Amino acid sequence: MKIPKIDPKIKSFLDELYEFGKRDGGMWNVPPETAHFLYLIVIAARATRILEIGTSNGYSTIWMALAARNHKGLVATLENDPKKVIMARKNFVNADVSRVIEMWQGDATHMLKRHSGLFDLVFIDAAKKEYRKYYEVAYPMTRQHGLLIADNAISHADEMRDFLDFVDKDPRVLTSLLPIGSGLKVILKME
Repeated sequence: MKIPKIDPKIKSFLDELYEFGKRDGGMWNVPPETAHFLYLIVIAARATRILEIGTSNGYSTIWMALAARNHKGLVATLENDPKKVIMARKNFVNADVSRVIEMWQGDATHMLKRHSGLFDLVFIDAAKKEYRKYYEVAYPMTRQHGLLIADNAISHADEMRDFLDFVDKDPRVLTSLLPIGSGLKVILKME
């Protein structure tokens, strides 16, 4: 499979979207190095079913969707804030990836309980104190040898301590802390 480079117009749009997110403190986008990592991991894992908890304005969603469409994948993304949902949907159209994204609006734990199916990759980037709750709901929805990736594992380690301690002791998984961006906790589901 040949992976095409990202179209320069889309890359320029992503750069603008990231800068907008930095100016508007309510966006909380991942840094570009994290976005690039997510793009690469989706391709490397050949992930076709991806779940993102915490869409914001869609910056990381678009990166994963660009990778997923190379192998006919789909990104399901959850956001509770109605203003961010509207903004993200517009951004998905502008980046020409709306056909590979399924947008869900509402509380993540409630929304996930209503959906079935297994995901190859789950990316968590939402309310830091809720990560353990997100993990407990998303874990059963992750396929064997699937990945769960939690953002901000270094920058917000204190807020996420309950989650980080829990996954490090979970015998069903292997974990690694990567110093990419704000810190990524990568979790491989073994059973």
